[in-house]
Amino acid sequence: MGGKNWVIMLYPKGKTNCKFLSLYLKADDKTIKEEVYAQVDMRIVDPFGCNHVTRTSKCWYQNSSTYSWGWPEFVSLAKLREAYLNKEGSLKVEVEFKVVSATKYFS
Repeated sequence: MGGKNWVIMLYPKGKTNCKFLSLYLKADDKTIKEEVYAQVDMRIVDPFGCNHVTRTSKCWYQNSSTYSWGWPEFVSLAKLREAYLNKEGSLKVEVEFKVVSATKYFS
């Protein structure tokens, strides 16, 4: 999206709290010489209805320290097991990009 490669980083036992699923979006190429603004919705889909968990992010991906952005506590593991795994135990995650723009650095 936006001429960039993006990766969903999912931590099933949390990145900082083992009681939550952590979910991040990462710009895959750290060699880009520009600032990238992204407005996204990340969603865990309810396989049995329409009670999806959605979080919205508006973030400037500016350097190696901000090439990923997300939520250390996206949803609790108890809620995840209860409502968001399908019959096979799989999880469906969607990302919807609303805005992507870039500003190049000049030297």
